[in-house]
Amino acid sequence: IYHNMKTLRFLSGTILGMVVLACLNICWSCSEEKEEVLPPAIELTTQGVEMKALGGEASVLVNVANAVEGVELKAECSTTWITDLHVEGYKVSFSVQPNTADEERETTITLSYAGAESKTLKVTQKGMGNLFDLQAAAKDESTIVATIKPEDNDMAYIVMILPQTEADAYNTDEEMFQDDLTYLKYQANKLQITLERIIEINQRKGEVNLEFSGLSAMTAYCIYCYGISPTGERLTPITKVSATTAVPA
Repeated sequence: IYHNMKTLRFLSGTILGMVVLACLNICWSCSEEKEEVLPPAIELTTQGVEMKALGGEASVLVNVANAVEGVELKAECSTTWITDLHVEGYKVSFSVQPNTADEERETTITLSYAGAESKTLKVTQKGMGNLFDLQAAAKDESTIVATIKPEDNDMAYIVMILPQTEADAYNTDEEMFQDDLTYLKYQANKLQITLERIIEINQRKGEVNLEFSGLSAMTAYCIYCYGISPTGERLTPITKVSATTAVPA
């Protein structure tokens, strides 16, 4: 009898263990069934990118919540002035061409990720209508002072002055610029240096205050400026202002 009781206790313990395991399996199955898999979601770190009129390079970091292994973020834009658009991981990079118009312009880049709602990134670019704040006034009968504040402090630019009658003789900005370029080449040849070096010597950056002296009394002058590349290409329209020297005391 005692032997049979031990067997029964053993069997009862075995049955109880099996019951416990079965219950645990049921609980695990329930928890696995309840686990919710969230879909991916594109999260922008910024709602838009603002670019200067001269354009340049830009990049934006994008977050993807609940990312799926092997799925890549994609970016598309049909605008021709957005170039070299590519994605590396979650970094979207692109180039913006110069905006030669006076007006501001904008476009959108569409971001997509499999299983996620697409998002758009707005790109706004300023126009070249107000690249320079140029002010000039007579100091006395032979001197004009000028203040130039560029919209882009990193852009190199040239400042020139001509009698207003000579400035008015040019039909276009390009004609005026080509004469300036001829003058710069002449000065470079005279000093036996390169065009690039003479441009580097004469170029300005950021806000400047200039004084033009030795001018004729009671004469109108045209002070003008424009962006220029290191190799002598004009980058912007020419901004001009007129000022007249004072009457001699």
